[in-house]
Amino acid sequence: MPFTKRDTSSELKKLNDIIKDNPQIGQQLDELSQLYMLQKSLVEIRKERQMTQVDLSVKSGLSQQQISRVETGNCNILTFLKYLNGIDYKITLTSVGK
Repeated sequence: MPFTKRDTSSELKKLNDIIKDNPQIGQQLDELSQLYMLQKSLVEIRKERQMTQVDLSVKSGLSQQQISRVETGNCNILTFLKYLNGIDYKITLTSVGK
């Protein structure tokens, strides 16, 4: 089956109109985007350190399953903090000015 050319500019305009009519949807999309970028960054950092999930499990004291949950955005804050500790990172909070 050949690919069909899509008019993405038209689709993007429709999405922007939906967001304009319902700002809550825009906020949810922003939050999902931030979650995705965080998950992607965590995996990249772990891999840059040449660590497998099992390696990080040993270093952080978390199970490999917990490491996987963190990397898929499905964990509690304490597990997340232990994960960060295992990759030698910490959280710094900054105001977004709202």
